[in-house]
Amino acid sequence: MSGPGMALASTPEHAVPCFPLRSEAFLLLVEHARRIGQALRLLEGLVQGRDFGVIVSIQERVAAGERLRAQFLERVRPPQVKPFEQETLYPISLTLDEMGQGIANISSQLASWLVTFDRSMVELCTLLRRAMEGMIHGLEQLHREPDAVERVVLALGRAHRSIEKQYRLALMHLMRAEDVVQAEWGAPESVNRLFEMFRRREIYQQMRTLGKQIGQVGSLLHAIPGYAW
Repeated sequence: MSGPGMALASTPEHAVPCFPLRSEAFLLLVEHARRIGQALRLLEGLVQGRDFGVIVSIQERVAAGERLRAQFLERVRPPQVKPFEQETLYPISLTLDEMGQGIANISSQLASWLVTFDRSMVELCTLLRRAMEGMIHGLEQLHREPDAVERVVLALGRAHRSIEKQYRLALMHLMRAEDVVQAEWGAPESVNRLFEMFRRREIYQQMRTLGKQIGQVGSLLHAIPGYAW
């Protein structure tokens, strides 16, 4: 693997250190993850209480994460030289950035679409928030104790599978809804219910993507060779 996601051996102020989990760049990733966690807690509150006023706060947390990523990129900007044979922290930073954008998109769509906040949506949000809290705790632990990486990776994998299971249950409940199955096609109320179903399914899918990204962070951590810890 090559490209900006590899550690490079030159220009010490910009090169990714040989021990990335103990670096200052890694601490910036941890702080970025905290901002994502804050945004997810606010999203959970939005879904539970229909408090659309928190959308601005969600956007602020996402923007704060983007600023932290800019600081991170300044530290790991790759010079054009042959990379080390190890994964770096760049792909994790990119994944966190994508998660922030996903949370911001979900909050905006919830406000503009005015979808029904059902139980499945709340449960998905709660699982995502708990998984993100677990990720943050795991990243903090890795900075102090890098050899805990296996435990952290397994925990992130379990969290991803729980979210995937809840996503499938949410789809099953949505497709089996009595008012959708027995709707009279062509009637205005039937069309509105179908639009509602499609919109809720889109929200579910975006929440599922966040769960996949949490699992992806675990995979990226696992890919860092042991000698680089």
